Amino acid sequence: MSDQNKNSMSTASLVFLPPQALANLKQGYLAFTGWEGLDDPFLENRRVYQPEQLVEPMSDGEFAQALEKHYQAMDDNMKNMVSWEYYLEQ
Repeated sequence: MSDQNKNSMSTASLVFLPPQALANLKQGYLAFTGWEGLDDPFLENRRVYQPEQLVEPMSDGEFAQALEKHYQAMDDNMKNMVSWEYYLEQ
């Protein structure tokens, strides 16, 4: 293996930490941030969305109607593969 390959491999595996983080790591201290300060990775690094008003939960009847509506909206070839009873179980 050439010297250039050895040098590129060793620098590629280096982790750069600020001095305070390195001191904390040597002491075995891990600093965790609260979940409020973390970005939501699924929404382009925006903050986690919290609705201002709570949505009322659905009643059992409304939920059953919504399930049936979704099942009826499926393509015919999908309905042929999945029975209504199986769809309800899932």
